[in-house]
Amino acid sequence: MENLLFIICSNTKGGHEIQSIEFVNSLSKYFNITVIYSKYIASKIDFKKNINLISVEFNLSAKGNILKQILYSQKLRKRKNLINHMIENKKIIISAGAVEAGISCLLTLQNIKNKNQELGFYLPFFYDRNVKWPKPISTIYNKILSFILNQYKYIITINKLNQSILSKRTTKPVYFVSNSISDKELQTKGYISNARLIFIGRLGVQKRITQLIEWLDKKNNPFKEFVIIGDGPQMNKVRILSNKCRHIKLSIKGWLSSDDQLNNIYKNDILILNSLIEGEPMVLKESLSRGIRCISRRIESIKEIIPKEYQFSSENELITLLNKLSRNSIDEYFKKINISKQDRELELKRLSELIN
Repeated sequence: MENLLFIICSNTKGGHEIQSIEFVNSLSKYFNITVIYSKYIASKIDFKKNINLISVEFNLSAKGNILKQILYSQKLRKRKNLINHMIENKKIIISAGAVEAGISCLLTLQNIKNKNQELGFYLPFFYDRNVKWPKPISTIYNKILSFILNQYKYIITINKLNQSILSKRTTKPVYFVSNSISDKELQTKGYISNARLIFIGRLGVQKRITQLIEWLDKKNNPFKEFVIIGDGPQMNKVRILSNKCRHIKLSIKGWLSSDDQLNNIYKNDILILNSLIEGEPMVLKESLSRGIRCISRRIESIKEIIPKEYQFSSENELITLLNKLSRNSIDEYFKKINISKQDRELELKRLSELIN
């Protein structure tokens, strides 16, 4: 088997980081893999024993925009241990949750000037700035991101939708391997007396968590408790809002391990997402597979996961939907849910043949 260096560029442990570990564990069947990762986002027990692990005590990407990433690459170039591993490997995959987060390592590798290196990029989705930014600024920024993507030999993403989107943003081939869906069952027994609303994820602007809290804090919302599992830059704002809520109780759990999550959720709870954009909301797929009802803001990536009647695009639609769910049975909800299954092993085998 050929050697492959896998670099996880992240400062925070979240959904993509967990999937990166799952991805590299699966890929170790086809390559001799070395993983470089920051000790802040993973531990040795997360990886398979046949993987060579290099845990570093510094971040592998900067916190911030493109300029900060470029400046941070100057610091990475001085990390001799990192550079030595980069020089030794022909096949390298950079993993990052956004195009920007991979820039520091990309520039560091380009500075080595090894023309024989094959550099891939594992990216969950392309954050199209046209969704939020005004034109022409968004158009210009998207073109900069496309230029960065074209510095790689190939891109790996997580589903056909993102493959299609990324293929329009880069001239390089785009492959996909579906995310790993946990088959662990809930550890709680039966139902809780008063069903709750649940959020699981990173507390960032992209998740619109503060807006969601404000929308839920209404007298005509039939659910009186909102459990928030996660952490992130908006945690302080969430805590402030929790003291101001009048009609709903916020139970802020912080980040919980997968096993702890299974001990805190009941069959009659409802998972809710209000994201601006998602690559593939795994939390929806995993919750549905465990028999948990899910509702979401109406965005592109959830259209194939839950039907339109369980989506919302405004506060009024959300409250109407919650009242409907409070009256209907769980069985009624799942009559309209179709959980599709992917052949992930076949996708991995196909990828390994393409990049070998």
